Amino acid sequence: MPELSAVNQKWALITGGSRGLGYAFARECVRKGYHLFLISKTAERLRRAADSLRSEGDRRVEILPLDLSQEESASRLSKILNEKKITPQVWINNAGRAHFERFTCTTPEEESEIVRLNVLSLTAMTRLALEIMPRGHLINVASTAAFTPGPGAALYYASKSFVMNLTLAVSFENAKSPVKVSLLCPGPLDTDMLSQRGEKGKRADFLVMSPEKTARYALKKALKGKTVIIPGMSNKIMAAAAHTLPRGWIVRLIGRSNLR
Repeated sequence: MPELSAVNQKWALITGGSRGLGYAFARECVRKGYHLFLISKTAERLRRAADSLRSEGDRRVEILPLDLSQEESASRLSKILNEKKITPQVWINNAGRAHFERFTCTTPEEESEIVRLNVLSLTAMTRLALEIMPRGHLINVASTAAFTPGPGAALYYASKSFVMNLTLAVSFENAKSPVKVSLLCPGPLDTDMLSQRGEKGKRADFLVMSPEKTARYALKKALKGKTVIIPGMSNKIMAAAAHTLPRGWIVRLIGRSNLR
């Protein structure tokens, strides 16, 4: 892979960067002096996010409307970064999709999109980041859902478990590399994804964190080289409990919460 940047500039690439946690990451990266390369599916939302971020400082903000669930998205992104001579020093794979319903109520089209975006695209983006970046920090966003099965959102939980296991393996393989790989496992966040859950989401109000606080904590830890990042003491306790409590108990607790 050829060198992509002829100038010494700090760039942060963020998928799903137009709203929610991705946008919060973008704001935090601007504060730390990074130029931004934001990717999201919706062009208008991206433009609004970019305008807002440009008003917060003198950082460059490049945008790319791109459906990451499509097979050719990684090769297209690689070509555009090469053309623009941009080499990210921070790469955040944040884009993802969830569907909160019984597995049998999920359509094949919804299933396919979740797998393509949460699993296949993240895999391709992880490989591309490691090929392109000579050094820096790669953050893959999973969830505390990664630690357990999830009745009521079975495919989402399973996809985040994939993200966790892939990222931890890649992090170990690249332990001596100048590119440090981190796994972020936030709990419920005050974003559009939480609102999709309706009344189900409200039952976890005490666990909900702001995307801004989460992004600030996660970026600070990632830049220090931490591998597994779990923001919030309650989320740390829940992750630890997932390893110690009987799996059957965990499944029943989650099922009762998600399927009411």
